[in-house]
Amino acid sequence: MPTYTSLTTLKGKDAANDLGLALENLENAPYGVGVFEIEDGSGLYEVGAYFIDAPNEIELLILSTVHGAKPFVVSKVPDKDWVAEVRRELAPVEAGDFFVYGSHDAEKVPNNCKPLLIEAGGWRGGRSRAPRARRRGVGRGICDYRLHPSQPGASRE
Repeated sequence: MPTYTSLTTLKGKDAANDLGLALENLENAPYGVGVFEIEDGSGLYEVGAYFIDAPNEIELLILSTVHGAKPFVVSKVPDKDWVAEVRRELAPVEAGDFFVYGSHDAEKVPNNCKPLLIEAGGWRGGRSRAPRARRRGVGRGICDYRLHPSQPGASRE
């Protein structure tokens, strides 16, 4: 199923939030809208919308003009397995005695190291994994990590 992105930038938090709300009211409403501050001190915000069907570029041009934003850049996202694509690009890291890796590289763990499995958190509708980690007694929940099952004290959950 194709996905389309439309991105623009503009100055000001209120203006960016207003544009985000206006996007949600389009007849061909996007299934996701994001408003993000560009953290470079410029005061710019990025507004993005994600569509299943190609968006009406004239409507987007009108919205960007009315809200003082740059014209939207619309792109079709290639239909591919993005998880597999990212995993191909992620390589384990050797840092001193440690071997840091994801579960997709479990077969690459050498015997003469301290393996540290770190799983990337998946998208959970904007909810952080931190509350669950705190309930499990992991501290502040910065990331979900485990020792390799072969290591003493490793959890098998």
